[in-house]
Amino acid sequence: MRRCASTEGWRRGCETRAASTMLATRRSRAYFGRSLHGEGPIAYLCLDVDPRAETSGLQQTHACLAHLREMLAPGDVDRDGDGAPARWQVCQGDAPGHRLGMLLVTAVEQVLGSLGEAGSVSHQVVATGADCGLELLIACEDVETGRRAGEWAVRAVDRLLAVYGGDEARAEPSGDLATALRALRDFAASRRTPAASAALMAAARERGIPVVELDRWPFGGQPPAPGPALARDLLLGWGLHGVRLRGTATDRVSTLTYATLNDRQACHDGLRRAGVPVPTRDPELRHINRASRAVRVATRIGYPVVVKPAARGAGATASGALSGAPAVAEAYARLAAAGIRQVVIERYVPGHTYRLLVVGQAVIAATRWPGRPAEACGGSEAAARFDPDRLCAAVKAAAVSACGCFGLPLAAVELVTADAAVSLEASGGAVTAVDPVPDLADYTLAGERVPMTAARQFLAALFPRAGQARIPICAITGTNGKTTTSRMLARILQAAGHRVGLACTDGVYVQGQRRKEGTFSGIAGALTVFLQPDVDCAVLETSRGTLVRQGLAFDRCDVAACTNVASDHLDEEGILTLEQLATLKRLVVESAERCVVLNGDDPRCLAMRPFVKAKPIYLVARDGAADHLAAHLAAGGLAVVLVGAQAGPVITLRSRDGDQPIVATNRVPATHGSAARHNIDNAMFAAALAHGLGVPIPIIQAALEGFSSSIEDTPGRLNIVDGLPFTVILDYAHNPHGMAALCEFIDRLPIRGRRHIVVYWTRQTPREADLRAAMGIIAARFDRFICRDAADAADAAAGTDGRSARTVAAVLVAAGAPAEAVIVIPDLHNAIAEALLAAAPGDLVVIITGSKAPAVWQQVQRFHQHPPARAASGASAGDGDRRHARSG
Repeated sequence: MRRCASTEGWRRGCETRAASTMLATRRSRAYFGRSLHGEGPIAYLCLDVDPRAETSGLQQTHACLAHLREMLAPGDVDRDGDGAPARWQVCQGDAPGHRLGMLLVTAVEQVLGSLGEAGSVSHQVVATGADCGLELLIACEDVETGRRAGEWAVRAVDRLLAVYGGDEARAEPSGDLATALRALRDFAASRRTPAASAALMAAARERGIPVVELDRWPFGGQPPAPGPALARDLLLGWGLHGVRLRGTATDRVSTLTYATLNDRQACHDGLRRAGVPVPTRDPELRHINRASRAVRVATRIGYPVVVKPAARGAGATASGALSGAPAVAEAYARLAAAGIRQVVIERYVPGHTYRLLVVGQAVIAATRWPGRPAEACGGSEAAARFDPDRLCAAVKAAAVSACGCFGLPLAAVELVTADAAVSLEASGGAVTAVDPVPDLADYTLAGERVPMTAARQFLAALFPRAGQARIPICAITGTNGKTTTSRMLARILQAAGHRVGLACTDGVYVQGQRRKEGTFSGIAGALTVFLQPDVDCAVLETSRGTLVRQGLAFDRCDVAACTNVASDHLDEEGILTLEQLATLKRLVVESAERCVVLNGDDPRCLAMRPFVKAKPIYLVARDGAADHLAAHLAAGGLAVVLVGAQAGPVITLRSRDGDQPIVATNRVPATHGSAARHNIDNAMFAAALAHGLGVPIPIIQAALEGFSSSIEDTPGRLNIVDGLPFTVILDYAHNPHGMAALCEFIDRLPIRGRRHIVVYWTRQTPREADLRAAMGIIAARFDRFICRDAADAADAAAGTDGRSARTVAAVLVAAGAPAEAVIVIPDLHNAIAEALLAAAPGDLVVIITGSKAPAVWQQVQRFHQHPPARAASGASAGDGDRRHARSG
């Protein structure tokens, strides 16, 4: 069910509406998968509405719609005609916003219809006092086209409201709208899916086979697979079970096989060796590249003959029946003039030409050209549908053999016979060609818009077993802990024998080896994992950003977890409160089918339970004695809790039947002897998810006992640098919750000296309240603060360009940090150098790395290996950039 945005969102963070418009698109999104706005792919528009719109040209809705249709199809409509749909008759007295919403819905539907897109459109009014806002939801085959169609319709309606409201001077020029409409139509045409690909996608979704469109975002630049240029590049299924298609060309067939079938001589040889009847050719003289050789071969095999290009798809058609040397020479000369010098010559086979569509072991459709070879028709004669049941069983068996001898799941087998009711041997017929990538549109049955019957049978051959196309998916969301939990779970599953694909904030990994670097905690990361042919299990970190901007990358997953819900990224995309953030993150756990893991200590996670369909539900809780936990266990739920002394509690699986110890926390290196409580939580979540997937407890224990918080296992997550006279910690803490967890760990360390921190703030967490809360946490725990800027090019590319160092410094001072202890050094490298140079033996240096953990680690290692000489004053190499907070 769709969740509505808060009405407060229309006032807070709103972009200013242009003074000349009554309607303005504040935000438009094309959602890939399930989102707050719907279950499937959908386009969403968020509109600001001027109150005058209700009293302006909206009073003449019939004329507005007629005018709009004339804009879309000039001359087709009478502008003064009655163009409003019947539903308008019940909307005349509706509350403000509804009549405008209905006008926009109708306008978008008309635009989609003019583009040849079938779709459904709905609206919702979001009232904000005297003002109102509108949300439009557009479901159509291509949601990006739907999104753009919606944006154009809003502009068109805004103009019409001005024109019919008597204020044409403020309206957008009609010429601009016409130009935009032409661009929209060009875009829609470029996105139109050919009939065969549309049928394959629809048939795949019928069977529950996931479809990834490799020629659309976020790929687009992938090298195309073999096949027709206009066909869609698709991945059906995921990982190890995925099949890549371009048209009907598939990666299940080798490039060598495609090359063989495109070479007419090699194809003829393969068919002949398999015992399939083929036309007579000269077995000795095979290299025919001159007219004299062509005549010689024709004479040897006997007239009449047919001359064909040696390569299929060479751009020229075969000849008809040739009865003498002059005709052969002329046919060769015609091909040579077209640049084709290599030909094949074979004995002419009289009869009708049939093309039989073979899928697996069956002929499912047929066409017929009467009287002459199909290739000689040059497209001038249309093939007629032919009932394959009228073919002799031996003829169909020959077609199946022709397809099978090359290992093809699908092919169009061309044969010529004078009598299809008898075998090819009896009629003197022969198989003349095998097309490994037929266009299914040629086999569209009567009553079908696209060739669904052929597509269904093709997919049944590719995926004979239900569910064969999917791999297990583990999805992890939450405010903090997603990345470390995902990495721990990937390590456990790898130890259990899976080939694991991991997509997270740090990149895309397969079996622990990084295949893509960057932030991949969203759709791009998930789809990249699905594309890996050697992956049999996916672990997907799922961030708030991907949920709110693009939707889920999958329609369902096997197991899912929500680690916590805390203040982060609020005031963005209409998500203003923690309750709304929890509703957004709930999308992930609602998609799970086998089990769900929730934070039993977080009320907002506990509130997700009624919406979860997967069973069992695991609760992760530090306090195993909580009342709500006992009720959960009594109802058949499971829990992962801590049992034993605080110095080294044991992560334990608890059910109503008793406890099963999993691993002692002080034996998990990532917990630093149980001091890192947040990593204990992460290990508990990973253990619960793995158990939900059926991994035995001994394997979970061994994998966690081998997992550390090193730069290799968890870059930027509590990495401690050894070997220096002071302690250096690298961490990713980027919100108040993360800062609190980091400081809780630091409080347990035996630090004798001063505490230094290199800190920055990011635009990804824009709220002033969060900035003040995070700085308030560290202000009392550190002695020296080096504020760096996050606006360098590399961070900007990672999405972490944000608050200036000076702003952070000012907030720190306001939070109680001594002004003389707060230093502004905008450059990351210089800020780190300052912290390292100023540190004395026994000190602590904490560096908040963001996306730069590997580079920061390398800089610290270089400092360790080649420490610079310290100036007598203790000044750093970055002194030229040093400025105390109060100097500004």
